[in-house]
Amino acid sequence: MPQPTSAGLPPAQTLTQTMTTELLTGLRPVRIDTTLTYRSRDPFTVGIAFHLLGKGVILWRVDRDMITAGAHAPTGRGDLHLRPTAGDKVLLRLGPPGDTATVLADRDHLTEMVRQTYVLVPPGSEGAHIDWQPFLDHLDG
Repeated sequence: MPQPTSAGLPPAQTLTQTMTTELLTGLRPVRIDTTLTYRSRDPFTVGIAFHLLGKGVILWRVDRDMITAGAHAPTGRGDLHLRPTAGDKVLLRLGPPGDTATVLADRDHLTEMVRQTYVLVPPGSEGAHIDWQPFLDHLDG
């Protein structure tokens, strides 16, 4: 069971879910083992780790509200864009123009993970879960 921190923060908690995504290439889609991770101490983001054979892990940190929005309508800017597609999928476009990876993910897996994050850390309560002390210590350093 998680223990309270000395700073009086709620206990740190982590959610993890695995799924398979598809990297869209010019030839054929490539299946990728993918891990979604949410940490209550980083309450605004979901980590999406793509486990690439022979190339290690590529990690993207995605705003949980952006995942929810992108499951229903196109959203994003810069190096990250999401949009729903036919067949209950979400298309993630990752990276700058000219060096982009396009990944298809199951919408239900993504939205269920985000739903669980909202149960763990309800919207509007995120600030109470952030440990600001390391940042403040760095400023004093």
